[in-house]
Amino acid sequence: DGSRHHGHVQAVWLAMQRLGLPQLLSTRPCAERQRVLAMIAARILSPHSKLATTRWWDTTTLPELFELDVCDEQALYAAMDWLLERQDAIQGKLA
Repeated sequence: DGSRHHGHVQAVWLAMQRLGLPQLLSTRPCAERQRVLAMIAARILSPHSKLATTRWWDTTTLPELFELDVCDEQALYAAMDWLLERQDAIQGKLA
């Protein structure tokens, strides 16, 4: 029917905003930050492999809410590399 799931995706997105998770990852918006946030939301809502995740989130409004551009499995792995580079800074903010 073309409709996509929204309520549970928005609930997780709102929780992330209220917790300040986007700013914790990076004070500047970027594609990698949005992909990491989307992967976290996907893991909460429907845990799958990276490839299955990219297929699943097209059945939801997750790409729009998280402002994802074209995003494939390789882009997700690149976002995880970006996150690893920021690990020390993130841990410092949490300490």
